[in-house]
Amino acid sequence: RDPQASSFFQEDAAGFLTAAMMYVNGNAPSHRRTLATVCQLASRKGRDLLDVAKKFTEFPSTADAGKAVLEKTRDRGLQTLEATLESKLALWRDSDIQQSLSGSDFSFEDLKDRPITVYIDIPFGKMEPYAP
Repeated sequence: RDPQASSFFQEDAAGFLTAAMMYVNGNAPSHRRTLATVCQLASRKGRDLLDVAKKFTEFPSTADAGKAVLEKTRDRGLQTLEATLESKLALWRDSDIQQSLSGSDFSFEDLKDRPITVYIDIPFGKMEPYAP
């Protein structure tokens, strides 16, 4: 057993989620540009998940992630990707959470109209690269 396998599959799923966010942000109708839509895309299984990956390949920013998924087979990676996404997104599929993720009352345009505090959470391990 490869001791790095678990982190590999988590990174694989994170890469897919990143592509899903980029795809939704760049291609979904404005009312569907939400984390709920991202979660719904990433929760697909089998042929439906492969259809999502195929759509990813049509756009430069998500093409590599789409190709990576399309290169997987049921017994070599696809089931593991699905299982990882399933376990990591289980909480996010709750109907109340989906409803809260289906919209946003935040707009960067508001920043020009009144002072707003924006908090950015940077993981401790990445602090040095972002330090002044």
